[in-house]
Amino acid sequence: MNTRLFFYRLSLIALLFSTLIPSAHANGINAQTLNPSVSDHYVLTEDALYSDWPKYHPWYIGVNYNYVNQPLTAISQATNSNAFNIINSIQTFDMMVAWKVNPRLGLYISLPINIVDFTGGVAGFPSGSQTAVGDLKLEAKIALSDEGDQIHWALAPEIHLPTGSTADFVSDSSVYGALKLVAETWLAKYLEIAGNIGYGYSPDATISTENNLQGFDDRNRLLLGIGSLIKFNDQWGANVEFSAQELFPTSQSQNPNDLYAGLRFLPAECLILTAGGAVGKLGQNGGENYRLLAGLRYSPGSKPEPTPKPTPYPTPLPVATPTPSPVPAPAIRASAQKIELLKPVLFENNSAKIMTESKWILDEVIDAIHKFPKRYAKLYVDGHTNHIGPRPHNVKLSIARAKSVKRYLVSKGIPESHLIARGFGPDRPIYKLSDERAVEGNRRVEFNVAK
Repeated sequence: MNTRLFFYRLSLIALLFSTLIPSAHANGINAQTLNPSVSDHYVLTEDALYSDWPKYHPWYIGVNYNYVNQPLTAISQATNSNAFNIINSIQTFDMMVAWKVNPRLGLYISLPINIVDFTGGVAGFPSGSQTAVGDLKLEAKIALSDEGDQIHWALAPEIHLPTGSTADFVSDSSVYGALKLVAETWLAKYLEIAGNIGYGYSPDATISTENNLQGFDDRNRLLLGIGSLIKFNDQWGANVEFSAQELFPTSQSQNPNDLYAGLRFLPAECLILTAGGAVGKLGQNGGENYRLLAGLRYSPGSKPEPTPKPTPYPTPLPVATPTPSPVPAPAIRASAQKIELLKPVLFENNSAKIMTESKWILDEVIDAIHKFPKRYAKLYVDGHTNHIGPRPHNVKLSIARAKSVKRYLVSKGIPESHLIARGFGPDRPIYKLSDERAVEGNRRVEFNVAK
């Protein structure tokens, strides 16, 4: 699909929504963008471009249910404390679609449907319960680093189009834009850490001082967040995350924040189930008391790429002697979990250049991938070094060697999207340092099936 045409269609949808949804009166608060808890992307590590959990799929659909208690509070000028709750609670159903266009670009679109329960009895503010559509959210994630790098850097721009109801505090009638810098890294096999910092702006997000209440200005926002994904096994995991917004000017009382913890479960490769809870108002007047959420994401996967035919090899010339040449022992052992190398792939000293005498080993790997295309639809190419030398240099060298092997396989017809190059330096030895095999045996390349 043409990316420009894709965004044109989204803009047309936003315009249609904005003309169909009535607005009783305008206000300057949008609970969807002000409060980190009222969000569809509540887990920082959820949409990592290089995340291997679940298995790679180019697109998914999903829905989140999010109950937020007291997300919006009026602050008294006299006491600088909560005067009353503008909103008692919001129940949000977020419907989303995500598309991984290529290894460096992911696109996301979501639309929230809200059930807003107002406090009532306060002049100038709504009462009762209302069902309201929120603002249409468009988001992208643009990778700045290669997939084999130790730390993944990305830019995450987002834009909210004013399709929601201003009367129900789920829109402020202006276009909200934000840009975040994201960093992600795997500290260990089962621990991923992600963080972001960014800036958001909404031109009409202000409320003037009246009725002895503090004025409110959330046009300029510093966005902060840090989170982790902890994998217990291939099905169960947990997320812990802290998100915050610092509003400018900083003298304002309301600077919402949110501490979240939840579980993730993969009953199948195409399905993720999430559930968790959070507390807010950590040291602040504004922000929710607590929230509860549950969600699911489903990916039907992609149509398998046609398997290219193996690169033909030239027929060797017949030998002069009538005695047949001995058949060399196999260099690999293929299983459902990995392609095990029975002979090491050798590189030039302190280099990522593959030695010529090792390329036939990789050719056997290529043949195994062609023979079992479904089993090896996604493979990690993992580089490892021994403990000799500085660790940062060894990590960099292991990544470079993994990428070199990946390039060789791609040059022989393996689709690039089927391979993920990673480097672990000396961090995953198979022999103890006291073992005489450690120097040579820990320096290796592995092929593991991505789950």
